[in-house]
Amino acid sequence: MNYLEKLTNEDLKYICEIIPTVLIKRHFKKYNKHFHKIKPGFRPETLTREEIFEILYKNHSDPFISDFINSFISEEIKKIKSSFSKKLNYGIDDNTSVIISLSENIFNSNIPLYFKLAEKEVSQDYLNILSSAVKYSATLIKESKIISEDLRASDKNISELSNELKNFKSKNSRLTSKLDELKELEKENTNYIKEIQELEKVERDDKKLVSEYIKETERLKNTIKDLNDKLRSCKFNLEDFISKEEYQEKINSLKFGYYSAISEKILEIENLEAKKSNIERELKTIKEKFNFDNFIENDLSHPLRPKDMDEFEEFFKFNLQSIGMNTENKYYDLFFRYLESILFSGFPILIKQNPGTNLAKILSNTISGSEIFRSINIDSSTTLHDISNFLKFCDDRILVINNMIGSGRELEILPLLISHKSKIIILTYLYDRTLYYLPKEILEYVKYINLSSCKVFSKDVSLDEDPSIIEELPYDPEVLDSCFPQEYNNLFNEISKEFGFEEELTSLLKINIDDGEFLDCLLVFFLLPYARDVLKINPFENSLELQRYLSEDSIFYYKDVLLECLDL
Repeated sequence: MNYLEKLTNEDLKYICEIIPTVLIKRHFKKYNKHFHKIKPGFRPETLTREEIFEILYKNHSDPFISDFINSFISEEIKKIKSSFSKKLNYGIDDNTSVIISLSENIFNSNIPLYFKLAEKEVSQDYLNILSSAVKYSATLIKESKIISEDLRASDKNISELSNELKNFKSKNSRLTSKLDELKELEKENTNYIKEIQELEKVERDDKKLVSEYIKETERLKNTIKDLNDKLRSCKFNLEDFISKEEYQEKINSLKFGYYSAISEKILEIENLEAKKSNIERELKTIKEKFNFDNFIENDLSHPLRPKDMDEFEEFFKFNLQSIGMNTENKYYDLFFRYLESILFSGFPILIKQNPGTNLAKILSNTISGSEIFRSINIDSSTTLHDISNFLKFCDDRILVINNMIGSGRELEILPLLISHKSKIIILTYLYDRTLYYLPKEILEYVKYINLSSCKVFSKDVSLDEDPSIIEELPYDPEVLDSCFPQEYNNLFNEISKEFGFEEELTSLLKINIDDGEFLDCLLVFFLLPYARDVLKINPFENSLELQRYLSEDSIFYYKDVLLECLDL
C-alpha cells in the first residue's frame, strides 16, 4: 500500500523524524549505489540525524526512499495489530489492549495519524481521550523501563563482583599451585646441578683422551710422509714396461682423439652462435612489428576492462534498448551490476546457447565496432591444437565456444581458456540439466549467468544500434579482502548449502559479497536459477534461510525482483 499518498507535509515530517537512525543507515549502506545517486560523496555511517531527515523528506518520491518509508509504516502497523491480538488472548479488554499496544509503539505521540493510516474512523472525542491515556501509559512504560534498566545494572554489578571474587579465588588457587610447582622445580634444579658436575668430569676425561688421539694422528702423518718421500726417490722409465713404438702410438692416438673432440665442439659452438644470431634477428623483427615495449597492453595474462565504464554502460544500454529490454527498472540495475562483475574478470562466461549468442552479439557491437563475432563448435574431431590456434590467431575481443560443455573434455580444455584472459570467452550449452552431471568445482574456473528471467535474450535478436569501439586497458582484478562484512557472505553460503553445495560457495567462486545489492545479483542471476534449472529443486521450498530473507518482516529494495524470479 502507498501510505505516502495519505500523508500531509506535517505527517511526512513526523514519519521522517520517528524512523530509527539505525534502520535508515542500514538501508543506505545495503544499497550503497542508490544512496550515492541521491547523496554523492557521503558515507551513510557519517550522516547526522538532520542530514538523514533532509534526505528522506526531500527525496520521498524517489522509489528508493518511498519503498523504504512505506515498508516501515506497514511494519509498525503490523506490530500494533499483533500486540493488540496478543493482549486480547491474555484476557485484557479491548480498550486497555489498544492503549497498551499504542503506548509501546512509536506512533504513541501521534495517535490520529495511526488511525488515519490504518483507515479506521473514530470520533475526535475518542481520539482526545485515547491520546491522553496513551501518553500517560507511555510515561509509565518509560519509567518502568528506567527502573528495569537500573535493576539490570545492579544485577550486572553484582554479577561482575561475583565474577571478580571467583577470579580472585581462581587466581589464588593458581598461585598456590605455581608455588608448589616452584618447590618441585627447586628439587629438580638440585638434581640437575649434580648431573652437570658429573658431565663436567666426563668432559675432562674425554678431553684427555682426544689429546692422546691427536698425538697418535701426528705420529701416523709423519710415518706416511716418510714413506711418500722414499716412494718418490725410486726412479723408473716407461720403456721398462712397454716399447717406445707402442708408447708413441698411444700418445698419437690420444692427441688425435683430443683434437677431434675439440673440432666437434668448435663446430657445435659455431652452429649455436649462428642460431643465436638468427633468433636475435627474428626477435628484433617481432619486437618492431608488435611494439613489445608496450606488449603489456596485449598481455594474455591480464584481463581488460573499459577505460571509461560509464561510456561502456551508455553504449551497452543503447544496444539493449534496441532489442526491447527495459533499462530503467530495478531488474536492469541488478543485471548490469552482475554482468560488470563477470565480463571483465578474465574467466570464461558460462551461459545457455541462445542468450549466450545474443550477449556475444551485443558485446561485440558495443566494444569491437561490429556485431559479428568468431565462434568454434567442439566435436569429437576437434583437437586441443585446433582450439589453441582459434584462441591465438583470432584477434576478436569476443569469442564463442559451443558444445564444449557436455563433451566430456571440459577439464581438458578449461586450463587452455583460462590462459587467454585478455579475451571475453563465452561458453554455451544447450540443456541446463547438462551442468548437473559436471562436478560443481567447475564453477571455480568459469562465471555462470542464467538469463532465463530475461525473455528478450531467449529469442534471436537483431540490432539496429550503430556499432561502437570502447578503449580498454589491462588491469589486475581486486584481491579478496577478508575485512569485508561477512553477513552477506554467510547468508549466501547458508542458502547454497541447503541446495547441496558442500563447501562455502563464496570461496569456490572467489568472490566477496560487500553489500546487499550484490547478494541480490547473485541470487537472481546465479544461485536461484541454478537450483531451479540445473538441480531441479524449488529454491524457496528447499531453503529456510531464503524464506527468512524474503519474509514479510524483511525490508529491502530488490525484494520484488527476487519474488518475481521465484514466481511468488
